[in-house]
Amino acid sequence: MVVKDMKELWLRRICVWVCAHVGKVAASWPKTTIICCLLTTSLFSLKTALTP
Repeated sequence: MVVKDMKELWLRRICVWVCAHVGKVAASWPKTTIICCLLTTSLFSLKTALTP
């Protein structure tokens, strides 16, 4: 995995942290949690990629 810049690195770290904490709370719905985390990560990555 190649990180373009520090901004993208921090966005990924924040997203992973949020996903981990949300995952603990929503342990009763693992599939929903995984899907939401994947979508959130994809959106952050896309936003970072499109930002000049």
